[in-house]
Order: sequence, then structure tokens, then C-alpha cells
Amino acid sequence: MAEAVERTDELVREYLLFRGFTHTLRQLDAEIKADKEKGFRVDKIVDQLQQLMQVYDLAALRDYWNYLERRLFSRLEDMYRPTINKLKTSLFRFYLVYTIQTNRSDKAQEFFAKQATELQNQAEWKDWFVLPFLPSPDTNPIFATYFSRQWADTFIVSLHNFLSVLFQCMPVPVILNFDAECQRTSQVQEENEVLRQKLFALQAEIHRLKKEERQPEEEEALVQHKLPSYVSNMDRLGDSELAMVCSQRNASLSQSPRVGFLSSLLPQSKKSPSRLLPAQAPPQAQSSAKKESFGGQSTVQPPT
Repeated sequence: MAEAVERTDELVREYLLFRGFTHTLRQLDAEIKADKEKGFRVDKIVDQLQQLMQVYDLAALRDYWNYLERRLFSRLEDMYRPTINKLKTSLFRFYLVYTIQTNRSDKAQEFFAKQATELQNQAEWKDWFVLPFLPSPDTNPIFATYFSRQWADTFIVSLHNFLSVLFQCMPVPVILNFDAECQRTSQVQEENEVLRQKLFALQAEIHRLKKEERQPEEEEALVQHKLPSYVSNMDRLGDSELAMVCSQRNASLSQSPRVGFLSSLLPQSKKSPSRLLPAQAPPQAQSSAKKESFGGQSTVQPPT
């Protein structure tokens, strides 16, 4: 809340300067400087109480606490009244202990002289009226606890926490919520940007996974040179016909007899029957042929 108040003060100051309300701006600065609520800064309020105790200004200390009760504590429910009374009692006891520790017993006597009417009927103050007259109150069983450092620290922390909770629960004007709404809007925008980046990353990952799934299929298609079905069938049909023609040609070449080159050029009707060479004729045919040749020679007579 303190940050929102400080930010709103700056916005109002900027607006007054923009509008030229210089007199109002000077008055605002003066009132902010004398602000008893310290811009709802808990640490500054606690420091102010301690500073008043250190200068032994009992009247200012009492007036400042009464201001806090009237301005802030009065907004609380009645169930918090016992807590407020305990804090007030501890504050005055803290002041008394400080006067004794700093050897200012006269300030302790002054305290009881001014507060006697208010405190004499309260049971928790019955034993404290003899405090200024004790030689060593820090060793007294009744007051020894209040002279310890632990008790003083506990009181300061309790007062600080109480004021913090009070400021957080206190209703605030709309202008103070403006800064909170701006911060909330900025936070939502940052969250949306983070979610958008996550979405882009997921989309990129999905695209990469799909690409990896399609890659083996594409590689297989490139290796096999896949073509349309009808083209593949035509290729297979042409290959089979070519193989059949080659096999038939080889068979015809192996079965056909060897003929001379000139006889292959002649028509079939004019081709003479092929004769076997003498070397290729059977032995009986060769012997009969020899006999005929000898017989022919014997019958032929030379002309007269």
C-alpha cells in the first residue's frame, strides 16, 4: 500500500503541475511533508515513535498514539480493541524503561505525574508506580523481563506486524487501486507473453516431430523411384516382351543349319542340295565312289 500511495502522490503532483495549480501543489507538498501517517509506511511510523521516546517528549508521544487510534485503529472491529490496549501499555512501559536505562528517573516521575489519573485504576499498572524509586529495577523480578533486549525487540516487531496487517486490510479509495490495476495488467501481459512463447516452442517441436516421421518415407520413395502404377506396369510389360524376343531369337539361331553366304542369298527353289565334303562322307561311300571312278576310267576309250 505504501508504494501505491507514493505513486499516487507523484501522479497528483504531476497533474497539478500540468494544470498550473502551483498554489495547490505547494500546499500538497507541505502537507505530505508533515504527514503523520508517513505515507502508510510502517517502518517510518515505528521510527517516529522511537524518536519521540529518545527525546523524552511524552506529550508528543501520547498525541501521536492518540492520532493513530483516531485515524487508523478506530476503523477496526471491537474484537481488536484488547490488542490495541496491550500495544499502548507496552509502548508506555518501553518509554519508562528507556528513561531508567538512560538515568533519567525524573522523566519517569514526570510520566506517572501526568498519567496517574489514567493509570491508577488499571490493574496492569499497579506495581509500576514504584519503578522510579527502585535502586536496581533491572534486577527486580517484576521488572527484569522488561529491561531485556528480547522484550524490546518483541514489542517493536509486534507493533510493526500489527500496523502492516492493518494497512493491508484497510479500505482504500479508487485512485489507489489504479496503480494496482496497472501492475496487475502488466503482470497479465507478461504471463501472456510467456505462454505465447511456450506455444510457439510447442508448435515448433510438433513440426519437427512430424518432419522426422515423414523423413524415412521420403527417403524410401527417393531410393525406389516410385512412379504411378500404370507407368510401372508398362515398364514391366516392355521388359518381359524384350526378354521373350531375345530368347526366341537365340533358339532359332541354335536350331537353323549353317549355310554358305551365297546360298543364303539364293531363292529356296534354286538352291542345290548340299553335298557332303569328301572328308565328311562316311567310309563306305568313299570306297564306292573310288570304285566308280576306277570303273569309269577302264571303260572309257580314247578316240580313234
